[in-house]
Amino acid sequence: MAGSNRIKWTDYDDKRLINIAMRFNAKIAVVKIERPDIAELQPEMVTAQSLKSHLIGYPRSEFERTISSLSDYLKEGAELPYTTSKGVNTTLWQMEQIENTFSEINKAREAEIEKFKPSIYTGTMHTIKESGLLPRKNTVQEVLPKNWNKWLSKIEAQRLSYLGTDRYERYKQNFIKAVDVNLGNEELHKKLEEIPAEVLVEQYYTNPLLG
Repeated sequence: MAGSNRIKWTDYDDKRLINIAMRFNAKIAVVKIERPDIAELQPEMVTAQSLKSHLIGYPRSEFERTISSLSDYLKEGAELPYTTSKGVNTTLWQMEQIENTFSEINKAREAEIEKFKPSIYTGTMHTIKESGLLPRKNTVQEVLPKNWNKWLSKIEAQRLSYLGTDRYERYKQNFIKAVDVNLGNEELHKKLEEIPAEVLVEQYYTNPLLG
C-alpha cells in the first residue's frame, strides 16, 4: 500500500471509473459476439467497485494509469491476437500493457538510483545490483504458456512495489532482519528500529559501511 500518499477519492473519480469500466466491458462483449474466434483471448471484465477497492490504497498516479490502461483497450485493433515466440496467445493490448509495466519498473529503479546516488567513489555502487535496481529486461517472449499467469502477477506485483513510500519500511525490516541474523545484537536492533525507514535506506545506498 502507499501510506500517506494514497489518493484522496472524489465523486468525479467514481464517475470516471464507472464510465471507463462500462466502456471496457462493452467492447469485450462486442468482440465476443463479432469475433468468437478470439473471444477467449480478451481480458476479463472489470467492475468499478473492485477497481476502486484496489486503487484507494495507492497514489493518484495509479488511478490515472488504470484509466489509461483500460482506455488503451478501446483503441481499434487492441483486441487483435498476438502469439509470443513460446506460444502464448494473447492480445495486442496485453502486449502493450506488459511493455508499459517494464518501462515503469525501470523508471522507478532509475529514480531510486538518482535519489540515493550510490557511487563507485563512495564504495556503494554494488548496492544497485544487490537491491535489484539494475534495468529489467522484458522477458515476455521467453515465458512458457504454463507460467504465463504467474509471470504476469509477478511483474505486476513488482511494479506496484515501487508505488508510495511503504517500500522503505519493507527495506528497513529486511535490513534489520539481516543484521539480526548476522550479528544478533539486541542493542543495535533497537537503535536501527529508531531510525526513520527512508533515512536508513539512504544510508544503505550511500554509506559503504552499511552497504
